[in-house]
Amino acid sequence: MAVPAWSVDYGLGIQKLTEKGGVSTLSIEWAGESSASPVAGTKTGDVKFTTREINGLILGFETNPSATSSGNFSDKHTDATSGSVYVVPTDNYDIVLTNANGRNICYDTGSGDTPTADGILSNRDTSTTEYVPMQTSSGVPNPYPNRGPLTLCINAAGATNEGVLDILFIAD
Repeated sequence: MAVPAWSVDYGLGIQKLTEKGGVSTLSIEWAGESSASPVAGTKTGDVKFTTREINGLILGFETNPSATSSGNFSDKHTDATSGSVYVVPTDNYDIVLTNANGRNICYDTGSGDTPTADGILSNRDTSTTEYVPMQTSSGVPNPYPNRGPLTLCINAAGATNEGVLDILFIAD
């Protein structure tokens, strides 16, 4: 079932929750802010919103640029202001997920809503689907116990550019 992001600060987001073989997937289709004057402190192309609750062990993440995704914004949306059709994100865009307590679970050293290029979901590719297991800051695979929603921030993806983030987890 697809639902809009629970709390959208800027950008666009649609969420769909599925389960198969005991592994749940929260699939988030997102699109970068298209406004010429986005929310103060952000840039055109950024995304920020709160996901639905994820209660369980987060196993990993799959990022998928829109050109290779199956239902994406370009099928459904054209920016009302610019007339732009949504396209693949800018290469090396960065993603950060923060839990309900404000902890950055991607081990990115950026501050607030500004990811830097050093977290486990940094430098995502513009043409290839990529999988990253949940891991410690030193790169050791380690499922993350989460309770509640996550705040998703995407930086430098480009205005009206889009992609899909899948969060794989075992629900409790």
